[in-house]
Amino acid sequence: MLNCFRPRPRPSPSLSLSPSPIVTFAKGGSTRKRGMLGHSGIRLFGQPSPPPSPRPSPRLTSPKTSPRIPDLVPEKHIPGHLYMIHEREFKNSGDEVYKIGRTTEIKGRMPKYPKASVLVTCTYCETNINRVERRLINTFKEAFIHETQYGSEYFRGDRKRMIITFNAVLLEDL
Repeated sequence: MLNCFRPRPRPSPSLSLSPSPIVTFAKGGSTRKRGMLGHSGIRLFGQPSPPPSPRPSPRLTSPKTSPRIPDLVPEKHIPGHLYMIHEREFKNSGDEVYKIGRTTEIKGRMPKYPKASVLVTCTYCETNINRVERRLINTFKEAFIHETQYGSEYFRGDRKRMIITFNAVLLEDL
């Protein structure tokens, strides 16, 4: 005679991370335990699941106001191109709005801009392009008008002054 599988009633679904309950069933006169599912979905077979790991505490100060803690791991060496482009929409309207960008594949990146866009300056950077681009953007924020409605890398200003500033930041990195 086969007894029916009858699980315990489960609590209503919620956002808790508690594991599934152990369910027992009888088959052929013997009682077996069905395993318990842990947080990762791995069957733990009757072992209690570990408590969820504590979440990291939220940052109390912004990175701009808190002192920089030096990294223990050295930065990756990511060479690539840094460029300044005058996109078609701004060029046609007469706006002096330029975009600062970086890429590791310049030949693949430039065709993705609108056709009549003009590449104002482009320089190969042998060091970490992420760090240099960050320095470029921070310098441009101080020297030119930051056009955040278009994106975080768009600036309004005099073209010649922007080229000089662009090259000065890159020369500091050599």
